Amino acid sequence: MLNSILNTIDQFLDVFIHVFYASSFEGLFIVFGLILICYIAVGMLDENFIQNRKLQRKTAVIAGFIPLMAVLSLQMYWRLTRVDNFGLYESNLQLILMFYFLLMFNTKVQVYVDSGLAIVLAVFFICDGAYKLPIAHLILGIFGLILAIIVMFIIQRNAKKIVSSWYLKIISVLCFANAWWLMLILSKDLTVMMYIALVLKFIVFISVVLIINQIVLKRWNNYHKMMDEINRDFLTGTFNREAFNEDFTTLFMESIENNFSLAFVMFDIDNFKSFNDTYGHLMGDEVLKEVTKAVQDELNRSYLGGKLYRLGGEEFGMLIRKHENERTETLVRKIGSRIHQIDIKKDNSDIHLSISMGMTMVHVDSDVNARQIYDRADGFVYYSK
Repeated sequence: MLNSILNTIDQFLDVFIHVFYASSFEGLFIVFGLILICYIAVGMLDENFIQNRKLQRKTAVIAGFIPLMAVLSLQMYWRLTRVDNFGLYESNLQLILMFYFLLMFNTKVQVYVDSGLAIVLAVFFICDGAYKLPIAHLILGIFGLILAIIVMFIIQRNAKKIVSSWYLKIISVLCFANAWWLMLILSKDLTVMMYIALVLKFIVFISVVLIINQIVLKRWNNYHKMMDEINRDFLTGTFNREAFNEDFTTLFMESIENNFSLAFVMFDIDNFKSFNDTYGHLMGDEVLKEVTKAVQDELNRSYLGGKLYRLGGEEFGMLIRKHENERTETLVRKIGSRIHQIDIKKDNSDIHLSISMGMTMVHVDSDVNARQIYDRADGFVYYSK
């Protein structure tokens, strides 16, 4: 009995070592590279579509196909670089990409695409007849296909909870791996030992990916939090003058070089100094907070993707990249109307606010530097008073 157990363990170790062939680690590095490329691609989509609400909706659709392209790229790599028939044992690398992006991109489109891919593969394996398919394998394979589709929908729907919980991650990984490898039984006559080894390989590799991902994201979030605090005005929470100077210079150069529109909206609170002297600085601070909150709300509702800055004292500015004239002008009117509606009570009296605004855009043919745009907007503010 003991010898039989030891012999079984020895056989499983041989299978397990065979599955963890050296090329697997080469493939894992390629997976990290593909993940990075996909993040860059999605980031470029967000950057280009952020100014247009209709295009924003298409971003999720396109992002849903990017993981499939990564999977196909990896498969193409193995086809071009490997001469032996080792593709099935490396399928875990494709599954890692599918599972990872299912969590991180969290788009229903990817679930539909991956489900379609699973159905196509299952039909191909059944019709291909590369090996004589036992009825038990056929039943298990179809069950695995259905289970894989259900598991992917559940993972996508609960992606945020899963990302924040290692307990849910473990359950998701186990369900995803077993469902897919049950389906992949249709492609090859796998032994129980080989099946367990392949599932374990997926668990080990996806654990490495998720651990590294968590470390990178934690450092990245800490960096962004620190930079955000540096670039924020402590009173209003808007971006400060240093952030404005950096963004304005960068966006101006990009606008000139790439010939895209850039709007600069500048405004200040009318009679703020006398108001501050009359009612005190604490009330003045409250006014600044109320005004910036109202402006930021309208900016968010506009979906123009602009940023609000406190330029100094009661002066503020907005930079709107790739703006649309009509929508930007509508935003300016809404902001002015919203500020007029602010009603602050002080000593049994109502205090009404108003702002003076100026809007201009980069003139690619005539503007030499960002200072010209700033002075032009400042002049429009003075004129509006």
